[in-house]
Amino acid sequence: MRQLISIYQHGYVKDDTFVPVKKVAKDNSDLKEKLLQISGIQINDVDGRVYTLGQEAAHLIGYVQSINAEELQKYQDKGYTSTSIIGKSGLELAYEDRLKSTDGIQIYIADEKGNLVTEIAKQEQKDGEDVKITINSDIQKNLYTQLKDDKGLFVVMEPKTGELLALVSTPSYDSNDFSLGMTNAKWEELNNDDSKPLYNRFLQSYCPGSTFKPSSALAGLNEKVITTSTVINCTGLYDKITPPAKCWKYPDRHGPRTVSTAIEASCNYFFYEVGYRLGNKSGSYSSKEGLKYLEKYATDLGLNKKSGIELDESSPQVSDETSVRSAIGQGRNSFTPSQISNYVTTLSNRGTVYNLSIMDKITDDNGKTIKKYGVKKVRQLHYDTKYWNAVQTGMRGVVNGNDSSVSS
Repeated sequence: MRQLISIYQHGYVKDDTFVPVKKVAKDNSDLKEKLLQISGIQINDVDGRVYTLGQEAAHLIGYVQSINAEELQKYQDKGYTSTSIIGKSGLELAYEDRLKSTDGIQIYIADEKGNLVTEIAKQEQKDGEDVKITINSDIQKNLYTQLKDDKGLFVVMEPKTGELLALVSTPSYDSNDFSLGMTNAKWEELNNDDSKPLYNRFLQSYCPGSTFKPSSALAGLNEKVITTSTVINCTGLYDKITPPAKCWKYPDRHGPRTVSTAIEASCNYFFYEVGYRLGNKSGSYSSKEGLKYLEKYATDLGLNKKSGIELDESSPQVSDETSVRSAIGQGRNSFTPSQISNYVTTLSNRGTVYNLSIMDKITDDNGKTIKKYGVKKVRQLHYDTKYWNAVQTGMRGVVNGNDSSVSS
């Protein structure tokens, strides 16, 4: 009410002046009913961005808002004005140049009654292009619902094609709050929330931990420092280095393990030994030598590059310190969930490395395809079939094996 009073007090406001106060969602019947009870309030329909997956896909789609001074200075030669709406994050930002519409303009001379006398110039309004993405909205909504009260993320891919089906980060915010006009109170609430709803978790880098072990397994197998039947006895404490490195099972132990059963049980000790053997191929242990082989196969599997999605994801880091600990995914290893998902896809499809894409196609306002996108195949790895068998057997064991630390 205070906001309404302050607006009505502006000198330009007359009794018959329509003064825009705030945008509200068209389907917000309760709010519109309350507003119409206020004398003088009128509701008009206007065009605007509406996000049907406002919370479910906020970190993916992003949002639009009024252009700020810095953006106006940067884009003023592209037809933006002080009243323009512009993409601020997510795909709205990444594809602003394709989504942007062109305002209609008419310059004319009118008589004293406002009637057009002479038209000097005219530019027709033109809609922006339509961006089609590969995300399955049903999967996106379902996964968000499962995770919405927790801190977490989902990246879902089709392993045979590399197509992205869902990208979920929680907790989330509602993109519609931005496009309708964010209040200062709401903005402060989002920024001060300890759960960090504005934080995009699927674009940030994390230590991969045990998800890196299949890469180390393939390094060890291809470099012949282990075979698929090699047995390494986990004692719980790996003392070939100083200070000794502990298996997560310590002070207990896993005992004898092959590469498949070591993946299933996520045995650190087994992969410490793989990292050590890779650094000892020349007959004298060198962490630098071991890191060289770990990096080679991580690179083969696509972990040295961004995933390819059309968003500003963090750059990957393949570890450059201590081959023993790096072999279990520690050291300085750091990857985004999208990069890890792409790598796991390569493991599951036995060697096809992709550059991912969220994009399907861009069409004009008549539905005609202007540009077609798609997942790009980077390379095909030709590792021995028995190596893929061993790794995939271990990975299946993680999900449903009797000795899995996860399933048990």
